[in-house]
Amino acid sequence: MALMAARRAKRDGLRRNDSDAIAAARAAVDVAKCGLGERGPVWWDDGAPDYNRHLARNSPYAAWFAALPASAGEAARNPERGDAFNLLPDGGTTMSDKHEQALDLTEEALEKLKQGDQAAADALVEQAKSLDKTAPEEVLHDLEEDASNHD
Repeated sequence: MALMAARRAKRDGLRRNDSDAIAAARAAVDVAKCGLGERGPVWWDDGAPDYNRHLARNSPYAAWFAALPASAGEAARNPERGDAFNLLPDGGTTMSDKHEQALDLTEEALEKLKQGDQAAADALVEQAKSLDKTAPEEVLHDLEEDASNHD
């Protein structure tokens, strides 16, 4: 549960407006994600080129991406709208504030569930989904990975 603890620490730092705590928590999230294999050096080698952090339109997937309906590729085509990801100068992406807020709301929902407050948890999940519908799924995926790493 290191990843979830680090995310909660970040949320708490944001609530207190404590920049040192936020920086420490972000570093802890990075360490946890590296430990899960989500970040850091590639831990597999299938011989295929790595197109991670490349825009689909600048990769061998360009034709597939161009064929997507406009709504499916909207966030990638118009990152300035503040959708889930924003472009970095090197062509990579970073999570937007909306996505981070949605992750924080999902984690608050988990805390409400632990306290037995199903209605509050449901409301928080709906609020998170309104910001970024992928955030609750991402948190659940991380919880499942954390649980499987402790088995």
